[in-house]
Amino acid sequence: MIREQALPRRDEMISVFDAFRATQAFLEAYWRRGLEQDCNLADLLGAMEMCGNPPKPIDIAQWDAWIGSVDKVSHAH
Repeated sequence: MIREQALPRRDEMISVFDAFRATQAFLEAYWRRGLEQDCNLADLLGAMEMCGNPPKPIDIAQWDAWIGSVDKVSHAH
């Protein structure tokens, strides 16, 4: 059952960085619910893991791909 307050609203804004982290958390939870069987998803999650100060993905190409996705969605509206 989906709680009404959990439904997406277009007027709620978060930073691109927070959106990246939210996606990472979502994918990790999905992977865990699948009993950690998908090696490709495990590889992606590892590449998205944050390190350093300021934090950045271990595989910086994942950040570049993320920004491309954000730009695509932003320009679609």
